[in-house]
Amino acid sequence: MAVDVVASALPDAALPARVEPLIAAVSGVAETTTLLGAHATVGSLEMDVRGIDVAEVDVIHDDAITSALRSGRAFVSPGVAKDAGVKAGERVRFSGDKGSADLIVEIADNLPAAVLMPRSDLRSIASAPGPIAVLARLDTGADSGALMADLESALATTPGVTMSGTAQQRQEFVDILDTVLAVAAALLAVAIVIAVVGVANTLSLSVLERGQEHALLRALGLTRRQLRRAVAVEAGLIALVGALVGVALGIGYGWAGAHTIAGEEMTVSLGMPWPRLVLIAAAALAAGLLASLLPARRASRTAPAIALAQE
Repeated sequence: MAVDVVASALPDAALPARVEPLIAAVSGVAETTTLLGAHATVGSLEMDVRGIDVAEVDVIHDDAITSALRSGRAFVSPGVAKDAGVKAGERVRFSGDKGSADLIVEIADNLPAAVLMPRSDLRSIASAPGPIAVLARLDTGADSGALMADLESALATTPGVTMSGTAQQRQEFVDILDTVLAVAAALLAVAIVIAVVGVANTLSLSVLERGQEHALLRALGLTRRQLRRAVAVEAGLIALVGALVGVALGIGYGWAGAHTIAGEEMTVSLGMPWPRLVLIAAAALAAGLLASLLPARRASRTAPAIALAQE
């Protein structure tokens, strides 16, 4: 459903007329429209149909619908098209208590109702279509969580109105993902600490095993600062190689997991967050340099004569 917010009345209840002005007054709401409803016959199928103001159809986030919906046309969901036995582009008779109209039918998934037509056509077949729901489109980049809270506050004095739409679903998913990411971040922090200790241990063993090599380099003129720098470069290379391998595996497993979960329902495309990847590489390099502090200090403080005398 390509609508940010849908405010609808409870079953068998009328939608108060003040709902749309209350929603439109909330900061961050870009556009609103009221959806009218009536009972009609679509071909041989009796069902509820909805009418929308064509001038306000941009409230729907679907260019195929907003560009094609106009007088003389109606959109139906694939399920209605199957049950009614109609195909896209066919002219179908819609009949109500006031009259009938032959409309060209289009089929779409992202509809706010099973049958959607212009208000003018709905009023031509129904004598008194009533308000069923208010559709709202939010500003681009708006905080859906904060806006949903503001909308609920605005409608707090209007009982019998329920909220739905992609903004609410998005916020629910965001809350779930935030919790999962917080747990993952905590585990990642522990893993980083373990990795820093691991790199430090590896470098410490390397310093012990290559004590004579370092002593020889010192005897040939290598300064303590240069030796510390060499150990730091080694630590940085270890950390960067680990980060690159981890990022490559993470991207592969992430894409495979997303494709497994949602591949049958939608197209999964691979997007690379380059700024974050650069940040990860920089953090890995910083961790490697941090792990090299003690081993580099030990290597630089060992006297060359003592190190050369060791077997």
